[in-house]
Amino acid sequence: MRLPYSRQASRKTRISSFSQAMALGLLCLGLILLGGLQTKAFFPDMIKIPPLNKVPFQPDFQDDQFQGKWYSLGVADNTIQNGNGSQLTMYSVNYELQDDHSFNVNTSMLRDEVCEHSVETLFPGFQPGQFTLGNLTSYRGVMSYIVRVAATNYSHFAMVYVEKIVRFKWYYKMTLYGRTKKLRHKLKERFIKFTTSLDFTKDNIAFSVPIDTQP
Repeated sequence: MRLPYSRQASRKTRISSFSQAMALGLLCLGLILLGGLQTKAFFPDMIKIPPLNKVPFQPDFQDDQFQGKWYSLGVADNTIQNGNGSQLTMYSVNYELQDDHSFNVNTSMLRDEVCEHSVETLFPGFQPGQFTLGNLTSYRGVMSYIVRVAATNYSHFAMVYVEKIVRFKWYYKMTLYGRTKKLRHKLKERFIKFTTSLDFTKDNIAFSVPIDTQP
């Protein structure tokens, strides 16, 4: 039995609409998958980054007590993949507190038997203990730079978290500082336990080798 022309046309229209909807759905799915792949390409470490709300603040942070000289004793860093086989060069940082509660941070590091110096300014953020890098546009490719004091007793140790985005890629680390160059075993174990609770692995962790000639 032959269908009337009007019913045949209606059926063809429905089939055509269904085919177009299917094609559009497949196109959208393809774009979503492509977007996911591109996101992974731009942000390969995004899932591994400890969210800032997981990194604690030092309660009742006192910037006047935090200022002064510190030595780098160790670090958990997402760019380190073989911490046990890594030996870091110890360096010193001097936090100079300014009237506006910003810090001028002077870093001294011995590299190839030459002492190198750098100065950065950290401005206070929305909560005591968090800072952002000043004059960000002068650092090529740096899109964001956040510093947070996660824990300190001011007189012996500090754990400072840094998260930065450079050319759409995340870098993040937790540095262990000491007022002296000596790393006590108890503090070392505390640092390992603390950083692994923030999604760093033991392969991301390395400790500094003291150099007596460092400033």
